[in-house]
Amino acid sequence: MYIPSEVYVQIQEVLPIICVDAVITHNHRCLLLRRRNQPARGQLWFPGGRLYKNELIAVGVLRKCFEEVRLHCEFQSIISVEETLFPRIEDMYADVHTVNVCCHLIVPDLTEIIFDSQHEDYCWIDVSEAKVVPLHEAVRRPLLIALGDSAEI
Repeated sequence: MYIPSEVYVQIQEVLPIICVDAVITHNHRCLLLRRRNQPARGQLWFPGGRLYKNELIAVGVLRKCFEEVRLHCEFQSIISVEETLFPRIEDMYADVHTVNVCCHLIVPDLTEIIFDSQHEDYCWIDVSEAKVVPLHEAVRRPLLIALGDSAEI
């Protein structure tokens, strides 16, 4: 569903955006992508994005996985709801307020990851790395839940 940028800016100015974040795990590691654009340019984040009207959460998160990394995943569960607030900076059209439904997914058959133009790199991270790598709290918390280390939260 395409929303013209001028309409989307108006929406962002008055409403939070509902997003789905794909916390994809494989062999006790979690997939993170390095963001190319604002907000959070240069940071590691989950694949994910806006949920469309009338789109179920599980359907939306699977769609985003395929769009962003070309992976066919299996939905497991919703593991947390996070919230982000990013003030308008640089080339952003508006400040950003998102409500992120973080979903645990597994990828049973890992093939080559082909990430989209919104990302510049990816990595797989385990629990020990998640404790030392600088991550936004909206990433660190669901990542540790998905990897079974909720004691660190």
